[in-house]
Amino acid sequence: MEKYYLTPEFSQRIQGMQQMIAASGIKISFETVEDIKMLRQMETASAEQPMQMDGVGFYDMTIPGAVGDMKIRVYKPDQQAQERPAFLLYHGGGTVIGGLNTEHARALHLSKGCGAVGISVDYHLAPEYPAPAGQEDCYAALKWVKDNADLLNIDPKYIGITGGSGGGMLTLSVAQMARDRKEVIPFIQIPLYPNTDDREQDKFLSRIHGEDTYIINRQNIIHVMKHILGENLNNPPKYVIPNRMEDLSGLCRACFVISQNDPMIDEQLDYIQKLLRAGVVTEVHLMPGITHAFDGIGWGTEITNDILDIICKAFTRAIKENVGM
Repeated sequence: MEKYYLTPEFSQRIQGMQQMIAASGIKISFETVEDIKMLRQMETASAEQPMQMDGVGFYDMTIPGAVGDMKIRVYKPDQQAQERPAFLLYHGGGTVIGGLNTEHARALHLSKGCGAVGISVDYHLAPEYPAPAGQEDCYAALKWVKDNADLLNIDPKYIGITGGSGGGMLTLSVAQMARDRKEVIPFIQIPLYPNTDDREQDKFLSRIHGEDTYIINRQNIIHVMKHILGENLNNPPKYVIPNRMEDLSGLCRACFVISQNDPMIDEQLDYIQKLLRAGVVTEVHLMPGITHAFDGIGWGTEITNDILDIICKAFTRAIKENVGM
């Protein structure tokens, strides 16, 4: 796949990141369990005190997960309000790395910009906890938020779900689980540059030719899927791989933000087309000049700020339109 146009700001960020990685001599790989442990150690070593933002407070707590207790981080706008809307955020990292700090900055901005209570979920990671552990954790967190609406001071009718990359995959999976289990229904799903498929289908040319793409490449995706699925590599459990679900009718409305420079763009567009054919209210923002994990790479750039605004507008517009309630 050709490398597409990068905005000047993103070009500078990518060059800086590539120079830093080259100077460190570190191999960025998801091939083995040892590689994943190394990436987690790097995350821990580089972890800083979570950033603060005027107008939003946050605190950590522990809730029951599907395979054991897990941490969540709750974000609340400072201004008092009754029964705010809420969103759950499932962090990226292919569901093999990452944690509460991975998308902390985004959670702060969404809480403030959407006027919503945010709940970031530290779900159990593969390969120690292969699928469907992460999916069940994320669904359990959604149900916990609904059941504890009074504690969180939220309106249980307006709980959204969002996440980037592996967290975007979890967002799509949880929307399917919620539709079928009928215990709690998100009013909107907002996946950012999500994984959608474990298969290398002929129609997914962006993946097949994605050997030299920015941030992630074809081999990264292959290795991550092996860790996620474990012994079920050839028979994924239901809901784990969103694009394997044939019937998408009745899902909550969706807002996708995806990037042109992503080896998974073809499978993302394939899933979006299936949603549209199923009659799901869907909006799509395909952004040129940026990469997979664009807000992690390009935080504070003009286009990333625009994307945060897009997300908040989609979130608040869905409330106003009250679709499907």
